[in-house]
Amino acid sequence: MRLAICFMTALLSSAAPAEDGRDLAAQLPAEIVDCVVATRLDASRAEELLKGLFERLRMHPRYALAVFPLPGDDRARLVFIRGKDADVALVRKALAAMDEAASLGIPDAARTGVMRVESGAAGPAEMKRRIVAAAARAGLPLADRDFFIYPEGAAGSLFFIGAPGLAARVAELSGGLAAAPPSAPSDRARAWLLQLAAETAKSFAGLLSTAASAAALLLLHAILCRLPFLGRRYRRSFRLFWEKLFASFKGKDLAWEIIRAAAELGVAASPFPAPGGLKAPAGGAVDSARTRALDVARAYAAWRGLDPDATPIRGILDAAVDAEASRRRSVNDK
Repeated sequence: MRLAICFMTALLSSAAPAEDGRDLAAQLPAEIVDCVVATRLDASRAEELLKGLFERLRMHPRYALAVFPLPGDDRARLVFIRGKDADVALVRKALAAMDEAASLGIPDAARTGVMRVESGAAGPAEMKRRIVAAAARAGLPLADRDFFIYPEGAAGSLFFIGAPGLAARVAELSGGLAAAPPSAPSDRARAWLLQLAAETAKSFAGLLSTAASAAALLLLHAILCRLPFLGRRYRRSFRLFWEKLFASFKGKDLAWEIIRAAAELGVAASPFPAPGGLKAPAGGAVDSARTRALDVARAYAAWRGLDPDATPIRGILDAAVDAEASRRRSVNDK
């Protein structure tokens, strides 16, 4: 027993450093459930052995154990651990180390084969049925008595009890059958309906979430619009925002940018020599420069995809050219 304790102490010390008053359960909030199959360890004394081991290591994990006797075996062999994931990992490592120490010197033929079987999406009961049916077709000596589910129900785990040589075959069968679809037409139809129901529920959940979010936004908008002092500014900002958004959707912002660029290009390509305003009677030089500026602006607008002869665009383009010329002349006069 001293040799076993020394072996476990060295193994656990390398996995987790010891500190006075260390509380591993305070590190992570999530709780998980895991299990350990004890091949030679007296699982009924697992809690007592763990308590003595952690006292020696000055460690204080928080966990709960549930010992389950395997069918057909006088000794309890299955230990379930519940607690926070850091504690469960530590306790599972300790139990595995104690079981390994208790099994030293015992030949493999004398050990009882116990293994947890991965059931995947099929569930423990369906996986058990598939493995037994596949074993019957392959001629393997497997029956219902070689498997059990604990705890009972769809949330339980499937375990195999039997010769250690069959454990590898059971693991191989479970790996292939977990992804395989049901063979019977009724099973395939049931699986399809279950998948359809799950996807439909997920879609409706997303739709309800979106509808609830939209309703909450509308309620908040109605409240903000009716506030005594902030409501007027909020309504004005909201109207300007949506007007800007709709203008962007309709392409009005892009059209105005094209018109402004066309006016800047036309005025830059046609200098105005008269010192007065753009429309001041300064002879034909200003009129000629304005005509050239409008021609260049209309050519640029047409090149960008606008119709410069359309009535609204033509009026805005003429006004933009006049405004740009006046702005440049005022800047030059300064």
